[in-house]
Amino acid sequence: MSRLLTLSLLSILWCHSTLGQTDRMGSSKVHLKTGVRPLGYEFKIDNADESETLLYKPNLNSQIFISATIEDVIGVFWGFKTPNSESDQLRKGSTEYDDWRFSFPYERFRINAYWVRYQGFYIENSSTVDPTWNSSQPYIRNDQLFNQSTGGSLTWIHSPKDFSLIAALDQTDRQKSSGGSWLYGFAINESVFNSDTAMIPTAIQSRFGEDATITEGRFRSLIFQGGYGYTYVPFENWSATLAVQLGFGPQDSFVKGPSFTESNMKTARVVDALLNLGYNGKLFFAGGQIQSNQVASQARSITLSSGLIEIQAYIGFHL
Repeated sequence: MSRLLTLSLLSILWCHSTLGQTDRMGSSKVHLKTGVRPLGYEFKIDNADESETLLYKPNLNSQIFISATIEDVIGVFWGFKTPNSESDQLRKGSTEYDDWRFSFPYERFRINAYWVRYQGFYIENSSTVDPTWNSSQPYIRNDQLFNQSTGGSLTWIHSPKDFSLIAALDQTDRQKSSGGSWLYGFAINESVFNSDTAMIPTAIQSRFGEDATITEGRFRSLIFQGGYGYTYVPFENWSATLAVQLGFGPQDSFVKGPSFTESNMKTARVVDALLNLGYNGKLFFAGGQIQSNQVASQARSITLSSGLIEIQAYIGFHL
């Protein structure tokens, strides 16, 4: 993993050395943004033939975020959860949550890095574990289930004069006419799952094969991805952007249970999608955005998938 990170940093430094800076928002060099978004994260365990599914979710209602971007230098993002009601915590438990993200937005490429941590999940489909369960009862949960994701990616824009990815994601650019571009790049990430007890409850372990008693999983991936992005500009300063990328790559998979430890190479699959609708003027910007990221990791008899759908409303200012 350290070799991959070293190669990635060298690639990033080479890309930066071969590019000139771009004049994006005129005299504006600092961009501040805040907003709110419901959090749609889920962690899913499927058996080999996908006939049985266990769906874990953190007890998070929504997130308030703050970000600041210095043009051609760095962007920093911090998100924190809004409080849950007492009755909601009694039904779904409590989730600890941390979310830090960093971006390096340039005209021809964009670099993204992140560190996100959850602890405490409830089982959305609790009736799968206990057929007598109903929605008026507390959900079955695992308060010690821990998930941490760390990684980074580089996305290269093939035609930066026709399409601006950072105009949609960072609002440090303004696209003046409709256009699109092919996108390609790579991502390196590590996802860790850990629990003091088996992630799959004893009552249904017989349906999940030899990995049914799994208590720990670690998945390190190198993903090569590509896709297409397009921005439609109906009026001055108004735009709608859609970008989709698909990715595949080698994954170092490690899973552990009380009576087994397994490590091997698998293939990771990733789907990234972005939809942004917004206004970006000289002084301020505002809009709505949907981002989706779906990752699947395979063990011997189970597939562990994490999915994140973020719907956000934001407003910001060019300083």
